[in-house]
Amino acid sequence: VQATRGMGGVAQDETVVTVEKIIILKDEDAIHGGVKAVRSDDNDINWTLVSYDAPKSKTLIQVGTGSGGLAEMKAQFKDDQVMYGIVRMTEKIEDATFKDAVKFCFIDWRGEKINRMHRANLGIHSGAVKEIFHPYHVDIQPTNQDEVTEEILMQKIKNASGTADHVL
Repeated sequence: VQATRGMGGVAQDETVVTVEKIIILKDEDAIHGGVKAVRSDDNDINWTLVSYDAPKSKTLIQVGTGSGGLAEMKAQFKDDQVMYGIVRMTEKIEDATFKDAVKFCFIDWRGEKINRMHRANLGIHSGAVKEIFHPYHVDIQPTNQDEVTEEILMQKIKNASGTADHVL
């Protein structure tokens, strides 16, 4: 595309480049709706998950949403897939003067058996994907199920919010 812009009284040709989308959302309404549902206090939905429609693809599809918490979300993880999601958790505040706090954790699941070339290209997608789920309090990038537990997430949340007890 050519555009002409005057500069100091002189016309100058300038080439405008259209940048290709880094990722494509196959059903954008469902994906954004899943994130919105997790954030809402008006329903029980506490997780949503998206993945690529094929290996080495840049098209994300909705995998699911649910109200069964982290355990239900983890049941969707596949060792040969990359998945992104957000889970709603409640930080129990021990001080009775404060209410429990709702926190959101972004999970960037990268199964142990994904293709090496696909893994290398994920850095390009990372920022664009995080924007879909932003804002969130903490994030993790697990490669196996043992790295995604309520205890691990709550510790990250407490460390980030300043409520962790660091006394030995």
